[in-house]
Amino acid sequence: MGGLIVRAALLGVERHQPGDDWPPYIYVEDAVTLGTPHYGISSSKANCIQVLWARQCREMVEGSRFVYWLNSTGVPQSRQRTDWTFIGSNADELVSRNSATPTTEGAQHLVRYAASMRIRHSQLRILTRGPKTLYYSPRRIRWTLTTNGDAPVREANKALYWASKR
Repeated sequence: MGGLIVRAALLGVERHQPGDDWPPYIYVEDAVTLGTPHYGISSSKANCIQVLWARQCREMVEGSRFVYWLNSTGVPQSRQRTDWTFIGSNADELVSRNSATPTTEGAQHLVRYAASMRIRHSQLRILTRGPKTLYYSPRRIRWTLTTNGDAPVREANKALYWASKR
């Protein structure tokens, strides 16, 4: 849900809606999301009744007011332009590949692990070694299969490092 929180903060500041307590500006130079449900999660996969954070779970479901609000525009930007990288997996059992790595959102870099890599949702944030094969889409042009990839945490690290070297 961290990726949704960053998006919500940027969008809230960008819109400056009356009555909201958003600061006047926020700077987020680089943002990397790992399995973030940008379009929400399927209600059949969301077991919100038994979850401690039931409200947050309900708001992440496809079609919720929160998800609708987040997607009412493209990916929000801070004043100095945020460089976005979305990372997802075709084997994610919770967040669909199209929700984790949407090609219509406005991210500059998309990384998607093939189902054969067997990277599940919770593994996206902890794997530092392993898969070298992944699909990459720079600037959302087209998906390219590469064997020069790295594990999710290392891909996230590279995205943050190289963006700072512009």
